[in-house]
Parts: sequence; structure tokens; C-alpha cells
Amino acid sequence: MFRMSSRLKSIKSKGEFNAITIVLCLVLAKFFAVLVICAVFGGPFQFENAVSRTQWFVKAFPTKYKLLYALTNWDSGWYLGIAKFGYADFNYPFSFVLSPLYPIFIHLLYLVIRDIVISAVAISLVSGIIWAILFEKTAEYYMSNNEAINITLLSTFFPVTFFVTTIAYSEPLFLLFSTGAWLLHLKQKHMGSSLLCAACAITRNYGILYAALIFLDLARSRKFKKAFAFSILPVVTYFAYMLYGYWISGDLLIAIHSTIMKDGPHSVGWFLFQMAQGKVIEIFPFVMAFLWYGSLVLILCLKLFQTDGRLGSFAILMLLFFVFFTPSSSLPRYIFGSIFPLWLGVRINSRKFTYITVVIFFTFSLLLFYQFNSNLPPWYP
Repeated sequence: MFRMSSRLKSIKSKGEFNAITIVLCLVLAKFFAVLVICAVFGGPFQFENAVSRTQWFVKAFPTKYKLLYALTNWDSGWYLGIAKFGYADFNYPFSFVLSPLYPIFIHLLYLVIRDIVISAVAISLVSGIIWAILFEKTAEYYMSNNEAINITLLSTFFPVTFFVTTIAYSEPLFLLFSTGAWLLHLKQKHMGSSLLCAACAITRNYGILYAALIFLDLARSRKFKKAFAFSILPVVTYFAYMLYGYWISGDLLIAIHSTIMKDGPHSVGWFLFQMAQGKVIEIFPFVMAFLWYGSLVLILCLKLFQTDGRLGSFAILMLLFFVFFTPSSSLPRYIFGSIFPLWLGVRINSRKFTYITVVIFFTFSLLLFYQFNSNLPPWYP
């Protein structure tokens, strides 16, 4: 009895140490990344990046801390606009490309602190850190304690992932909900898993696919009653969002149609279709990037399939979905910001190797932050 109690305390203390290590590493790294960008773009008192030079953006989304504009370029403006003005009054109908939960959270926090930029950044940063803790807890189901913390550090510091879980995008929230849903599913806590899948469904338009994954896994185990009960909340939640879109636009599938209109002509699938028709297009940059990320992702998917066939199959299907229905320029962001289990098939025992790789990853992520702050997207006035 005494030995069992000591072992439980040891496991608990290891888990707490892992969480503290991950949180400290991420908080310090994110803080340092912002400081570097701050220094590059004029310092804390004269900070000026592409967004802060845009008069309409600064006027529409003022903040007490100008430095936070370092984390609110490109799609951040869409989330801030929906949070402040609503779907119908901000770039309609393309506002429906983005799902409502992140803007809702921004708006609710904005009502309290009265600074919409701080609200957006705070939600993303906190969500990204909590996600890392949940990912480590999930990894412990598939590998040793030491391997779990190593792969958590590698996955969270992978340049694309570190970048999108720091800026004011919905990816941190989505990773938090999707990872939490699977973790609760592994723990047989189906109602909690159902609630988080419902949140996934209205955080990103394809979030309902995670509910389908868990539903099919329950049905495969012949737990049909639990599968049906689990599916109710995600389906009802997503249908409610569809009804809201219909009320605004008269189109029940406005989220899907607006996404196809905006992103479809820029997907990898569209490029392949153009090539099949013999049309000459400039694809060299796209091909090089796709070969690099595609090779890495395929290796990760195969390793994941060997570890957990359910998640491996799901990751491959999600990859195909992104290839044909998302912009090619955003493909790495969609893959590494949405398919949370990608790294669960990797085993790393060496902490020294992990720390060296984390430093390399972090250095490359600074280039993404620099690019993010250097130019505006073409749709900004």
C-alpha cells in the first residue's frame, strides 16, 4: 500500500514537473520572440510594422499597447472585425470563411477589458499554452513520460506550430479543443469529449470532422448508444451555426460556399487541375514548399499510423482534405495548426537532442514572425 502510494505521488510529481517545464519554455520563448520582433521594428516606444502603419486598422482596432500589433496581422484582422462588427457588417460574405467561437470569445473578453487587441492576443496565447499541456498528457498514453515531454517540446516549437499558436489566430483554440476532446475520449469521458467536439465544430469549419472521428471509433467498438449520445451536441451546435448563416444570408451552406469562393481557386487541388488541363502556371515556389512539407507530413502520418491506426487514418484524410480545399500558401499552417496528433508517432529519448532541435526550430520561427510583420495581405486597403 505504501509503495503504491509512493508510486502515485511520483507519477503526479513527474506530471507536474512536465507541465511546469513546458509552460516555462513556451512562455519564455513567446516573450522572447515578441521582444526580438519589437527590436527589429523600432523598439517598444517606436514600434512600427505593416499593420501599425495601416490607418484603418489602427483606427478600427485601437490598443493601449502598440507592440501587440506584432501578433495581429493578416487573418487576425478578420477575427477582430467579426468580433467587433459581426458577420453581416464586416467583409460579408467572406466573413463566413471564419467560424464564430474565437470571435465570440474575443468579444466577451473585450466587454470586460475594453481592448479588443489584448483580448484576441490573450486568448490565443493562453489557449496555445494549455494545448501544449493537454498534448503532453495525450502523448503519455502512447509513450513513456520522458518521450512524451520531448515530443511535446518538439511539436510545440516546430516553427509553423509555434508561430500560429502565438499570433491572434484561431489555431491555438482549435488545437486545445481537438486535443482535449481526444484525451477525454481516451479517458472514456464521453460527455466532456462531446462538448469539446462541439466547440471544435464552431472554431474552424472542418472541426466537425473530429466529432466524426470519435463517433466512428465508438461505433467501431459497438458502443452505439454512446456514439449516438456523443454526436448530438456537436451536430446540433454546428447546425445552429448553419441556421445563423441562413438567417444572415439566406444560404444554409454559406460557410462552405464562401470558403470555396475565397480559397478554392488557390488550393493545391486547383493547381493540379490546371496542370492536368495543360495550362502553364508559375508553380515552382509552390512545388518546392509542397515537396518539403509534404514529405515531412507523410513521414509523420506513417509513423502515427503505426502507433494508432485510427489517428493515422484520420491524419491522412485531413491532409487530403487540406490539399484540395485550402489555399496552397496556407497549407503548412492548416496541417500543423489543425492535425494535433501528427507528432504522436515520433519517439525521442534524448533530452539533449530535444533542446538542440527546439533552439533550431525557434530560430526558424523568428523568420515567420518577421515575414508576418513585414507586409500586408493584398486585401487590406
